[in-house]
Amino acid sequence: MIMQRLSSEHLLDTKLFRNALRRRLPHVLVAFLGGFFTLAVPLMMALPDAKESFYTAAELLARQTNCVQSTIGLNLALALILGVYFGVVTCGYMMRRRSAYFWHALPQKRETLYTTSIVTSLCCAALGTLLSLVFTLAVLGAKGAAGAVFGSFFLYFEKNLLWFLVAYAITVFAGSFSGSGVIQVLMSLVMTFYPLALYAGLLMLRGLYSPYFAQDYYFGLPFVKWLCPVYYAAAHFDDDFAVVPTVCAVLAVVLLLLGALCIYRRRAVENAEKPIVFAKLGSVLKYLMVFIVTVYAGLFFEAVSGGGWVIFGFASGGLLSFL
Repeated sequence: MIMQRLSSEHLLDTKLFRNALRRRLPHVLVAFLGGFFTLAVPLMMALPDAKESFYTAAELLARQTNCVQSTIGLNLALALILGVYFGVVTCGYMMRRRSAYFWHALPQKRETLYTTSIVTSLCCAALGTLLSLVFTLAVLGAKGAAGAVFGSFFLYFEKNLLWFLVAYAITVFAGSFSGSGVIQVLMSLVMTFYPLALYAGLLMLRGLYSPYFAQDYYFGLPFVKWLCPVYYAAAHFDDDFAVVPTVCAVLAVVLLLLGALCIYRRRAVENAEKPIVFAKLGSVLKYLMVFIVTVYAGLFFEAVSGGGWVIFGFASGGLLSFL
């Protein structure tokens, strides 16, 4: 008698992919509306029309290019938000206990569930983005945009897609050890901003009683922008593609997604709905948060009242964050 294997040996199961994609089709609308109202609509309202313009060709090109750049800047914020949103969608099946038991009872390996969830989420994001991109290109064409304007648009749009993937990978990694969507978002924000916040807090703490300490010099060091992807994206928004940052971003996305898979394989299903599914990791994260809250609580009371209130800020911040 030939025994049939119940578990799929492939990273992507066709039937599971179709079912999961059908369940997640409403998220296509979220990506489409976000792109439509941050790209097509602003360009439709603000982009100068070549047919009705009294500017010279050079002035029209400069104004259209500036309009596209400012509009894409708004879309950058949306790309980061959508990265977090679709990261939550990807890990949603493992957060609620009932859903986690259902999906992990299927005859599929965890690698298959994880990969299928990632692919279906990214397909929904790509489909909604593609639809909004069609409307945006139609607006640019109707406004008589030159080829240079289209080139500028695609340059910044591709950079926004890269930052979307970075935010998405961070959120998925945070979801691998989080027990709910809210905690996943909070942990993704912690991973994104904690290094920069820690560095800034320690610098301000160092300069608290050192009037000759040059904080501006240390804040202006080149490596500071690398501490936070959001800060780096905003600071280098107008730059062209650079090889080293692009390669680093792609490697970070790959490593974060692989790391999330490794953590997810050791995740206990029954720990769904717990804030942090690994007890030891929860303790480490707790003390990291206690430290940063203590530092900024002391700095806040020092800025408001001065004197010995900094000690009160340290004590109250540490106590409240620990509890």
